[in-house]
Parts: sequence; C-alpha cells; structure tokens
Amino acid sequence: MLKTKFLLIFLLIASFAVLSPAQSLPEGKWRLVTYSFAGNVAPPLPGMDITLNIHAEGKLGGKSGCNTYGGEYAVKDDKLKISDIISTMMACDDSSPQFEHSFL
Repeated sequence: MLKTKFLLIFLLIASFAVLSPAQSLPEGKWRLVTYSFAGNVAPPLPGMDITLNIHAEGKLGGKSGCNTYGGEYAVKDDKLKISDIISTMMACDDSSPQFEHSFL
C-alpha cells in the first residue's frame, strides 16, 4: 500500500514531464511546489523541502519532509514501475508525519 501511495504522488509530481522515446524519466532534481491530497490543493507545509531526484541509471530518491527516501524505477511499454522503496524513520514535528504518510 505504501508503494501504491508513493507511485500516485510520484506521478502527480512528474505529470508535467513527457516520457522520451527512449522510455526514461526526465533526469534531474525536482521540488514539490503544490500538491493535492483528497482534493485539497496546497503548498507543502512551511519549512518542508519535498524533493525528487531522478537518476539516469534507474535510481530515484529525495526528501519527503524530515525523512529521506530512495528506490529504483523502470519504464517499459509506457508503464512506470517503482520498486525497492526505502525511507528513514526520523521523529518529526507534529504536522509533518501526517503529510509524509500521505506523500509516500
């Protein structure tokens, strides 16, 4: 279930990016500037830097608030597969755990 939620949010972040003919994601560093969870469109919580770093060799990772995450991705036949997701589990302030749970 955690992987499914992460995939949905990841697709939201990368929705403006078009896959190239080589079937890869746009390599680089991305920053979340707005989101929509359950129809609530808003910027990230103040002081939270939410990032997604996409690497050409099929790796991805970033910050989900106060924690970091990483994993692997593959694109085949216009389908994105994200696997082997890991995340730190640091204690955060009162508002960020709920946001991070929804994000991941």
